[in-house]
Amino acid sequence: MIYNYLNIISFIVIILISMLSNLVNKIDIKSLRIKQNYLFINRFVKMSKDAYLYFLRAIIYLILFIIIGILMFKTYNLDKSIFFLYGKASIVKSIVSLILSIVVSMKIFFITAIIIIVLILKKKLTDCISNIKWIENKENYSLYTKLIRPIVLASIEGTLYCVLLNGIGTSILGLDFLVIIISLSFAYGIGKMLITYKLENRLLMFSYGFWICFVGVLLYGFTGNFLYPVCLFIINTSFWAFKS
Repeated sequence: MIYNYLNIISFIVIILISMLSNLVNKIDIKSLRIKQNYLFINRFVKMSKDAYLYFLRAIIYLILFIIIGILMFKTYNLDKSIFFLYGKASIVKSIVSLILSIVVSMKIFFITAIIIIVLILKKKLTDCISNIKWIENKENYSLYTKLIRPIVLASIEGTLYCVLLNGIGTSILGLDFLVIIISLSFAYGIGKMLITYKLENRLLMFSYGFWICFVGVLLYGFTGNFLYPVCLFIINTSFWAFKS
């Protein structure tokens, strides 16, 4: 009994850490402590403020997800079978499912966004999307901001939510698939809300996070291969990288 409680608590802690990792996006050079650290490091290693900020965020992300990885693999004794929990579909069916998942997740996201932002809050959807700075666009670092960071971020989050947490919840904790898919979708959506400040932007990011995770878990359940939900996350995340 105690062992089961510890497993559940660890599961919740992992989700909370992954949600709070989105706050790393709010680290700004305007912060006094961050600025002081930058000036100190700049004495030894010359770098721009943007480069320092990207480096700092990447290091913090890395530390957080290393902690998550240690918690998961130590607590649940995971092995590579966690990546292939379900029966594999054929390559053709999997690719078709991926394409449909991309279309469906973005369509549901926009439909939900129109209902909430336009019809209920009476705001312009295009303005809300433009105001969200989740994936920053810096011309001097376009390779990093538009390709490297979004791909790495989407790969980690897609694997974590659609594969690892889904697998732990269903196969180890014995939770119902419907319960785990809704719980993870809510958690991922709430995490994305932390990226921004305004109500309309938070609701927009929650809608995006909820539906991409929901569809991603379903896609993993159907294809049985972790690569497809990861591809889904990468492609949908590229929307924010190239929206401007």
